[in-house]
Amino acid sequence: MDHWYDAQLVMNTRDSDDQILDFVGDITRDVGAVQAGILEQILAKNANVEYFKRHGLCGVPSRDDFKRAMPLSSYTDIESDITRMASGDDSRILTDAPVRQMLTSSGTSGGKQKLFPKSETYDIESVLMNRISRACLNK
Repeated sequence: MDHWYDAQLVMNTRDSDDQILDFVGDITRDVGAVQAGILEQILAKNANVEYFKRHGLCGVPSRDDFKRAMPLSSYTDIESDITRMASGDDSRILTDAPVRQMLTSSGTSGGKQKLFPKSETYDIESVLMNRISRACLNK
């Protein structure tokens, strides 16, 4: 499946519940390959973000280079970056995709609401997840 990672394409080419469930079957047959493909896409799209450069990554990193260079991080590690983005800094800080809006979490983790950037793909990906849920419930 060439474009399993493109939520808009999935939505445009699958109308029925059965087609949506076939898609779910396709992407769950080899989860490791799907995850590797998604990571490859994310790394390619975000190759020039400030966060990658800060950790010594230049250009499109390989999976192994990414794993070596990037530390495990928490929200507090990127909170100053999120604050810059929320304040209107449109530099490519954490993502190359333009940030359309900042959303807030419910605050159930640690008792404090957190901001997170909403990119242009967020809405269609949410619709796809709802469509998959509906197809499963209808079965």
